[in-house]
Amino acid sequence: MLLPSAVLRLTPVQWSEPSGSFDQLRAQVEAQVEAAGGRRAVLVGLSLGGPYAATFLARHVDEEWKQRHVERLVALSGEVVSTVGRLR
Repeated sequence: MLLPSAVLRLTPVQWSEPSGSFDQLRAQVEAQVEAAGGRRAVLVGLSLGGPYAATFLARHVDEEWKQRHVERLVALSGEVVSTVGRLR
């Protein structure tokens, strides 16, 4: 079993700060993938983190970036239907 080289924990509050949000998440994923020798990240979103991560992947990075950096997205206890409107 492969263990993660690092666990990043970002909350939606941090993502909505003017200094970063999705740009911060992108930079941290890129740094961790590089530090792991190119092993792609598994993004895990809990509750509102699932829709935020899905929005990040759908609107803020392209397919090439996803192929290079993300193995999969795992959303746990996410309320997708009523939350999507709030993310627009």
